[in-house]
Amino acid sequence: MTWDRIQRQEAILREKIAVIVLERLNDPRLGFVTITEASLSQDKHYCTVKYTVMGSDADRSRSSRALDDAAPRVRELLAPTLNTRVLPEVRFVYDAVVVKETRLRGLIEEVTAERLERTGEPDNFGELDAESEAGETAEPDADSGEDEQSEETTAGLPAEVDPPDESEDEGADGRA
Repeated sequence: MTWDRIQRQEAILREKIAVIVLERLNDPRLGFVTITEASLSQDKHYCTVKYTVMGSDADRSRSSRALDDAAPRVRELLAPTLNTRVLPEVRFVYDAVVVKETRLRGLIEEVTAERLERTGEPDNFGELDAESEAGETAEPDADSGEDEQSEETTAGLPAEVDPPDESEDEGADGRA
């Protein structure tokens, strides 16, 4: 993947802002904050920084207020480290993707546990994915009349496979 200039600047901004939030901001309201993304506007005047917070909703709201209050300070600390013509205004936005992902994983685990209780067998989703990636064919239809063993043995190969002749192994110049 080739990165264009804006993507490189966004990655640099994300790293530098994460270091500033972690090491330079001494606000006791900040909880366990993780910077997940930084995106620049087309004119590079605004930088939207997405973050997540581990903890309760109260921790999230306290951290949100602390980051909003610290945005001018983050910009001030960012200024000497950037070699850009325009210093973007920093805006912090809570990234709810991690919360949604955690909730979705919990729902999937719950459904899997219910299915395990009901059927007594675990889901074989991982095995099915591995088979499809390996090029395995699907099971034969019940209407086809072929039994599974004959399909597995033939599997597109000729009925008899002869060993290669030793004369075929010789090179083009006749040497063995």
